[in-house]
Order: sequence, then C-alpha cells, then structure tokens
Amino acid sequence: MSTQITRSGAETQLRETARRAAEELAAESEVPTLLLCGKTGAGKSSLLNAMMGALVQEIGVAPTTEEPRAIPFDDELTLRAIDVPGFGEADAHEAHLETMVAHLDQAHLALVVVGFPDRALDHESAFLQALRRRFGGPEAYPVLLIPNKIDLAPPARDWDPSTFQLDDPSSNKARALSPWLDHIEASLCRVVTPRAIVPCAAGEGWTDTAHQYGITALQDAIYTALPDAAKRYFARLLRDEAIRDREARRIVLTHTAAAAAATAQPIPALPDAVLIAPVQVKMILALASIYGADPEALDPVKLLGPVMASVGGPMAFHQLSKLVPGWGSVLGASVAGTITLSLGEAYHQLLKAGILAPTTGQVLSAFAEAWQLRTSR
Repeated sequence: MSTQITRSGAETQLRETARRAAEELAAESEVPTLLLCGKTGAGKSSLLNAMMGALVQEIGVAPTTEEPRAIPFDDELTLRAIDVPGFGEADAHEAHLETMVAHLDQAHLALVVVGFPDRALDHESAFLQALRRRFGGPEAYPVLLIPNKIDLAPPARDWDPSTFQLDDPSSNKARALSPWLDHIEASLCRVVTPRAIVPCAAGEGWTDTAHQYGITALQDAIYTALPDAAKRYFARLLRDEAIRDREARRIVLTHTAAAAAATAQPIPALPDAVLIAPVQVKMILALASIYGADPEALDPVKLLGPVMASVGGPMAFHQLSKLVPGWGSVLGASVAGTITLSLGEAYHQLLKAGILAPTTGQVLSAFAEAWQLRTSR
C-alpha cells in the first residue's frame, strides 16, 4: 500500500511539473516580429509570402498603419510584421523615419529590402544611420540586407534558379548583378554590419517555387538572428525540416547541459530522477511545440517513467558514487547528460516521423536505440 501511495504521489508531482513547465514555455515564447524596410515595389510582400510558403500579405497593397500587425498564418499561429508607410517617398520618408526607428524596440530584427535595379540608397542609408545612433554601434541591432528581384537582372528571360550561381563568371546575369550587389554592400555595410546579405527572388507568387532563389537562405538567416525566445515559435511557423532540426538540436543540447548541471551535487539521499525530471519534461514539451503537438496529450508519467526504469542501473550506481567526493559529481553529470540527450534525440525522431503522442513502447524503443548509440561510443 505504501509503495502505491509513494508511486501515486510521484506521478502527481511529475504531472504538476509538466503543468509548470508548459506555463514556463508559454511565458518564454515570443512571436517573431520583423521590421520590413524598403521602398514600394522592392518586393517585401512577395518575399514574405515566399518565405512563409503561403499568401500571408496581399501584394501591391500599401500599409495603412504604423503599428505592428499580426499576420494570421493558420488557426493558431501568427507572424508579426511592421511595415511603416512612406519609406523612400520624397514627401513622407523623413516624417516616418523617427517612427520606424522607434518601432525597432518592438521588433527582433530589421529586414532591409532593395529591389533590382535600385541604386538610390540614401533613404536606406539614413535609416541605418539612425538605427546605429539609437543602439550605439554597427553590430548592436540585428539587420539583414536583402537584395531582391535578382531574377530581373539582364538577360531577364535567362533565369533558372536551380543552376544559377552568383559567383559564376560565365553567367551574364551574375556579371550584371555583381556591380549592383557591390554597390549595395559599399553603400550600406559602411553604416552597419549586417548579420547576413541574402540575395533573393520571390518568383511570380508564393507557389512559384521553381523560380524562387535564396528563400531557404533567408529563412536560415532569420532563424539565426532571432533570440532564443522566438526561435522555437519561428521553427514551428515555417514547418521547414532543416530549421526544425536545428531548433530541436538546440533544445536538446540546452536541456542536456541543464540536466548534467543539476546532478553535479554530492547528496546521496536525493535521487537524480527528482533533479532531472523537470528538465526532461520541459525539453519534451519544447520539442513537441515545434511540431504542434498538444501538450495536454503528452503524459509525462508514460514518457519518463519507463525510460528512467530502463536506466535504473546507471542511476543507482551514480547514487552510490556520490559517496566518493568529487568523483560522484563528475559521473552524475555524465550519466544524467547521456540519459537526457538520448531521451531528447529519441523523442525528436518520433516527432519527425509524425508520432505526436507516442505510446510507452514507442518511447522505449526509440530511447533504447538512442541510448545504445550514445553509450557504445
């Protein structure tokens, strides 16, 4: 009877841990917010649609508000964009420059879009100078430079993104683009140091993937520039496997380090499972959120209980090893880290396979494979 009560209490505690972890993740998550800078006709809307793989913004419709807009993506997700009207317009640019710079505090990064063959970059330069003054240096705020519409470079009809290479000296289009790209870099990179320069072409529409160029590189550059709090949301938003893999790897390694640190303490009476369970639960929920899994459908007892039981030997040995000063802490961190790493890798593989609510057997099988791979090295 006492064993059942103890087990029941542990399960209740684990589910409460999962509830708190879900609340923490929700509080830590931030909707990616982009400040779009570029003249009318630079192709900002087309670029945004191509990047998201959906019609999220009508093309040719001028923005009518200076406030950040939540762009609906599906029933649950949104992307926030700030597209201030008047950029580059002779009678409006100066009046809106202060507004644009003020909105930088609400955005995670700025995308400066220049459409081919525009070489008049005074307005873009003025904006970046104001940004630099506000934040105190050329690298203080994340900026991406996007030379856009590169498919329009002559010869315009000669466009095959699958074979096009910007550094190909035999390509007439590449030779036509080279001085324009050099001009953008010389004019704007002397003001700020961008996180990346990403030449792009959005095609005739977001479904015209055959004629798009640089979209994957743009997605990758945005993900890299975003703070950690917005990375997970962005990975789910894009539904791009490469980005999701990167984010899953970041989540797993972060929580592996946290689990190792949590067990690096010489307290034999305190089971390591108590220390690392909250870390592992939060890791599982974070991974699940990338793939849109319902956190309420995930039972932490079903996911963690069998796993911890299957590694009871290493965990028990570590509890005894803590009696030896110094040695136990190092060993504990190694064991806890390997368990957490294997669990994270196993659950990620299940999610990639479309198994959003795995059974106990599926979890154990995937974990055993990951554990064997890690411990046999």
